Amino acid sequence: MILLAPLFLFAGYFAAFTMHLVHLESQKVPAKDRTRQVFLATLSLHAVFIAFKYFIPLNADIFSLSGYTHLAAFLILFVSFCIEQRTAARFFMLFTIPMGLLFWFLAVLVETHGQIETLARPPIWLWTHLGLLLGGLVALILAFCSALMYLLQSWQLKSKHVGSVFMKLPSLDVLDQLHFRALSLGVIFFSLGILSGFLWAKQTREIGGLIQDPKVLLSFLTCLMYWMVLGFRLSRVRRGKKIAAGTALVFVLLLVTILSSYYAPTLYHRGF
Repeated sequence: MILLAPLFLFAGYFAAFTMHLVHLESQKVPAKDRTRQVFLATLSLHAVFIAFKYFIPLNADIFSLSGYTHLAAFLILFVSFCIEQRTAARFFMLFTIPMGLLFWFLAVLVETHGQIETLARPPIWLWTHLGLLLGGLVALILAFCSALMYLLQSWQLKSKHVGSVFMKLPSLDVLDQLHFRALSLGVIFFSLGILSGFLWAKQTREIGGLIQDPKVLLSFLTCLMYWMVLGFRLSRVRRGKKIAAGTALVFVLLLVTILSSYYAPTLYHRGF
């Protein structure tokens, strides 16, 4: 069953995305209810899959790039569902489901075994470090999705022929607030995750080797770029489309950072 789960997950999320598109056009309550049911059923299967693959029993694979991206894909979809249900961010999942599928596909693509051999009982520092980074990663991905929605709405508003989609998606004010909150949380958690890694390295007197790790350097650069975008937003020097575009551009660097340990397997982040 666990071998077929990825196929069922892809089919379920793809069906939910298609039904979201149909609901965007029809705006009928039954279509919305069926879409929610399909998505929640797939999300539940995803949770069971992660639990049996990584947590029952607990194994080191959850700390691999594959395990981490599997968990990130699940959290992206779970959090975005909660946001859409509890806020005015209508059809937010039209943008987050493809992103969740991208990370799910990445997890399947880079799935490996046996890269981390000494983590049968992972120390608390590792849970803290990876938990903070995971929270930051998910928030920054949601910030990217809201930035794309903002840019789409801005483009439609600027055009002479505003499409019907403009009237159905959230307003620019709602998207701006969603983007700002996700970006702020993402930057803070990502920064704390990097800091926790440095503190552990300092305690183990291995900080000299850590700062030579390509993933550490890319993470620091990515975090710095996000702080610059957030700083412009807070200072009101740049607003609206420029901040959204900046978030989208830095997201490319974030993806490079995530994949760096897979394509440049050196030092501490080999395989993760």
